[in-house]
Amino acid sequence: MSVVALELERQARADRLVQEIAARHGLPPVHSIARHAGPTERFLVVYVPDVAGLLDTPHAVEYAFSASMLAAIDVLRRVVTEFPGGTGAAAYVHDLDGGME
Repeated sequence: MSVVALELERQARADRLVQEIAARHGLPPVHSIARHAGPTERFLVVYVPDVAGLLDTPHAVEYAFSASMLAAIDVLRRVVTEFPGGTGAAAYVHDLDGGME
């Protein structure tokens, strides 16, 4: 598979996964991630922060890409916050190359 084809396939998979995650958490659709800046690396990291019971707290899907599973876990270590009484948090790491030939 060419580099361009791999990039497009990763973007399509990432976009579908982020949309599914947003829907699973009752959040509005995310703008297409195919337009993000930078390369679409192998691992998609998605974080849905908890809302901690605060009014007007934005509850959105945050995402990034990483080259390895360990790098993905490091991304989560940097961004995940926990609040007493918070609810609805979730973290996902997905190998975008899984099942590609």
